Amino acid sequence: MTVVVMAPKKKAWREFEEAVARFAAAMDPHAVVTHNAKLPDRDTGRRRQRDVWIEAKICGHFLVRILVSCKRYARKLHQGDIDTFIGELVSSDAHKGVLYSYSGFNVPALEKARARGICCCRLFQNEPADIPLTLSFRDHYCCAAQIMLRVSPGPRPEWGFRVWRDLLLAPIPGADGLIVDAITSAFHEAEQQAVLTARLAGPFPLPFEATVVVPASDLYPNFRVTAFGKWKVFKSRFEFVLLEGSYSYTSGDFKGSIHGPSIDRLSTHPGLGWDQIDEPPANLTNTVLAILYKADTRSALLESQGPHPFSGG
Repeated sequence: MTVVVMAPKKKAWREFEEAVARFAAAMDPHAVVTHNAKLPDRDTGRRRQRDVWIEAKICGHFLVRILVSCKRYARKLHQGDIDTFIGELVSSDAHKGVLYSYSGFNVPALEKARARGICCCRLFQNEPADIPLTLSFRDHYCCAAQIMLRVSPGPRPEWGFRVWRDLLLAPIPGADGLIVDAITSAFHEAEQQAVLTARLAGPFPLPFEATVVVPASDLYPNFRVTAFGKWKVFKSRFEFVLLEGSYSYTSGDFKGSIHGPSIDRLSTHPGLGWDQIDEPPANLTNTVLAILYKADTRSALLESQGPHPFSGG
């Protein structure tokens, strides 16, 4: 007979306490962080349990003691919980008190805590940032150039180009390379100049254009292909995720790692989770703007414009 002994699963409140202790220890490697500390009561001298006890030195010299209480309740902490913690803080002889609440705090609790110098925090572990607006997360915008082609003078049926792919893959008379490669190179050069100008005068780049002159051949006279670049603006709809870190409701600060939206840098579209908007925002305060350029324009032309019937644009 085989007997398998399974270790009992840790209770959720203990896991929460340990997570807070690990975070505190990671923030200051020189601090002494003790989980489930047994310390004497200031008044009676009897040892009492403390969730997390921190001893650290300010400026490497002045010792401070911090009492951290961890509450893993399904509800937000209220003013009565703050009153209870004030009693714990006084009896611990700590210099500073910190409350970690799994579910946050209601308004009266925060008012009481601020008045008594208590720091109210929440620990985030791979969670969306559903926290007050006092923590200013930046909106993410992205703009990418969309290409449109025009041929002048207008094409003729005798040129033999039925769809745009026929023209794009045609060789340039008297030169090495295909028309699509010349267009892509000229487009990227003008695109980069628009980006550089935006960095100086910005924030959003202006429309641009690039022209390729195709010499005459036995099949057609010389003509020009103009690539017009128009910037489309996208806004991320993804939530910010706080990977690992702590948010202080009383100070509005977050310490830890923040994960924002991802961007497909090789495409003319930033990817999933981005919605195109009609107008760019008038105010870019507390925002992040990413400009995509030098994407795979060649493939985009062949795949999106290539199958369409050839016309002047």
